[in-house]
Amino acid sequence: MGPNSRRDSRARILERMIALLERASSQGAQLVVFPELAFTTFFPRWMVETDADIERYFERAMPNPSVQPLFDRARQLRIGFHVGYAELTAEGHRYNTAVVIAPDGRTLLKYRKTTNERCRFTSQYHLLTVQLILTAPVHPVQPREDHSANRNRKSLFVMEF
Repeated sequence: MGPNSRRDSRARILERMIALLERASSQGAQLVVFPELAFTTFFPRWMVETDADIERYFERAMPNPSVQPLFDRARQLRIGFHVGYAELTAEGHRYNTAVVIAPDGRTLLKYRKTTNERCRFTSQYHLLTVQLILTAPVHPVQPREDHSANRNRKSLFVMEF
């Protein structure tokens, strides 16, 4: 995916993510893994004066109107994805959150990283906070057959972003 600049708009970042999703799908991928804080620049590295200055980097819901096109396109392509983002809860807590989205658009897993990255995120001192949402049985994904020279070989397609 490459780095997101402070000057990159969310719309431009989302265009790149959708293009990568489409490329992965065209190559047979069933799951795309985007990095943490994928919708914005990696803002913890920047010196920010006030909390109000970083509010624009946080998502208050997932999905939301600014990122819904990624969810819609993934569902159209029937491809799952993992994406990390900065979450701001209704209670005012900030998390470095990741979700795993099924090919049908359901949220399968939501993980809130609980480390304190330069005081930008809520710090919690327990090992793991995971919310697992399963509304239907999850079946393992079978690898697709490689139809090249060795027809019995199974392939896993990995794309580096």
